[in-house]
Amino acid sequence: MLWNLFFWGVTVLAVWWLSGYDSNLTGDNRKKDFTRRAIRCGFTLVLLAIVIWLPPAVIILSVLLGVIWAGCLAELFSHGFRRLVYAEHDNDREFDPQKDRRHLDAIAHLIQTGRRDEAIKLCGELKRSGEVNPVTLEATLAYLGEKPERPPLAQPLADAARRRSRGDFAGAEQQFRSLLAANPENLAAAMALMRLYAQDLHQSGRAAEVLRQLEKQPRVSAGYIEFARRTMAEWSRPPVAPDPAAVSPRAVPVAELLADGRFGTAIEILEAQIQLQPDDFDLRLKLAEAYGRYCGNVDHAEKIVREIETTAGFSPAQVQQARNQLQAWRNARPARAA
Repeated sequence: MLWNLFFWGVTVLAVWWLSGYDSNLTGDNRKKDFTRRAIRCGFTLVLLAIVIWLPPAVIILSVLLGVIWAGCLAELFSHGFRRLVYAEHDNDREFDPQKDRRHLDAIAHLIQTGRRDEAIKLCGELKRSGEVNPVTLEATLAYLGEKPERPPLAQPLADAARRRSRGDFAGAEQQFRSLLAANPENLAAAMALMRLYAQDLHQSGRAAEVLRQLEKQPRVSAGYIEFARRTMAEWSRPPVAPDPAAVSPRAVPVAELLADGRFGTAIEILEAQIQLQPDDFDLRLKLAEAYGRYCGNVDHAEKIVREIETTAGFSPAQVQQARNQLQAWRNARPARAA
């Protein structure tokens, strides 16, 4: 009797532990994951009981058990192999396959709750640590209105990006699709292809199809999917036409872009105009405002104000105006908890 209790107790613990390696477990819905594991374990225990009571059925039932547990066993051995490889590079840290997902979820939560400044800071920390795909972080920072230093891209992705920049949209599309065919979870390639469809080719339906395929990937976090959806919506918006009746036509689209939360696009327009008109004070001040007021990045706004201070073409009154605006943005920024 005691032996039977011991056997079944150990068996229950073993199959429950092994069921945790099911690759279809998401972690987003604990009730659904628990139900899936419970059904698998319960069915296994029933089959084991039949084997004990009817030994001739062992061959057929062994095949069924193999089918039930093949995925979990494969995932178990895969994790063991990755831990072995990972340990060669860092013996002090435990391999964590869910780390990228948790980091992206944290960034998405900060964006959704309006904590843009904290999201930018977290992206910067993750970029320095190398724990998250740098291309993914670059796309996130651009969405937040931050202009990061561009990290080096993988060669195939860099080639596709160069094709897109040259206007070879068909060639870029083919390369992005090849990258996704090789790895459907390639977030950088998926985002680049969505941008190509939505922003360059104005085919929002095809961009949405790329997003739907990304949603089917079990290891892509729900937070990142939400971020991709919002970014795609921004790329799909038609460009804002300037109002010919306005006193300053160039100011109308930028103001509307900022009001609509399309900070990255507004900043790109302002920076392009400043390159053409480097002595235009209004453009520089508007760029500082985009960072300091709208993006909450007062430090970057301060850099722009310092450039105004050191540029000989601006008057003392303009420099003082820029300093006053900077101080107003700094005062408006919410105090951080100690």
